Amino acid sequence: MIEFLVEDTRYRVHRFFFEDHSEEFAVKYKLPERDSGTMAYVRLNDVTTRDFEQLLNIFYPSTLASPYPNTKTVEDWTSILRLSTKWKFSSLRELAVQRLLEITSPIDKVVLGHTFDLPEWLPLAYAQLCERNIPLTVEEGKRLGELGHVGADIVTRLWQISHEVAPTAAADRNYTEVVKRVFELEDKKPEAPPIEAPPLPQAPALTSAFRFVPPPSWSWPNNANGQTANESEKHDVWFFRPPPTGTSSASPAPSDKPTESKKKNVGTKPAIS
Repeated sequence: MIEFLVEDTRYRVHRFFFEDHSEEFAVKYKLPERDSGTMAYVRLNDVTTRDFEQLLNIFYPSTLASPYPNTKTVEDWTSILRLSTKWKFSSLRELAVQRLLEITSPIDKVVLGHTFDLPEWLPLAYAQLCERNIPLTVEEGKRLGELGHVGADIVTRLWQISHEVAPTAAADRNYTEVVKRVFELEDKKPEAPPIEAPPLPQAPALTSAFRFVPPPSWSWPNNANGQTANESEKHDVWFFRPPPTGTSSASPAPSDKPTESKKKNVGTKPAIS
């Protein structure tokens, strides 16, 4: 069990609701181990009894005849959304978002969308506020005032949209597109990462070479016509060695002239017999 102190009220409830369904509750409030036999005490200074009791209504329904019998209004589900967001009850937050989407007004969607990071609610809510034939009420203005300077900015942009679209014929009005432009909500597709071409294979560098010169006893083979090869067909044969592993490929081109160490093996071409 775990005991909470919320404002001036104590609540003793099963702790597994908060440990098994929250991603960070046990760590944030440093709860003792469940098998230690120690009662956990948590004082919630930034939570109201109304919000906390609405959360307990989800955990302990008064009847099983219908789901969530004690949680019906926008205010009720907003309490659930507030605490599930605060303590990262992921599945409970999804439930609250789904229920609120069905029962909230456009002005509710604007306020909740900004407060609880639900940007996908905003384009349609803005468009619905512009499409209706009545201006914002005093109560709606107060609701937007809860957002501070953001609320004032919203009112200004809504007026701008109404002023821009009003001269257009009713059949041609497209508030959705204007809302996206005025509120800068254009859909931005993620940029695809650049495709890097694979590196081309590098041919081994030629860092050394030697020239084969046939000895006097060399017998040249016949050419394609079956005749003895003539002088122009007797050419030098070059052999190339690739660079040793781990050496740089930027080596100077080999010289046509044999080195001193190779001059001893260089002979002359035999005469044609």
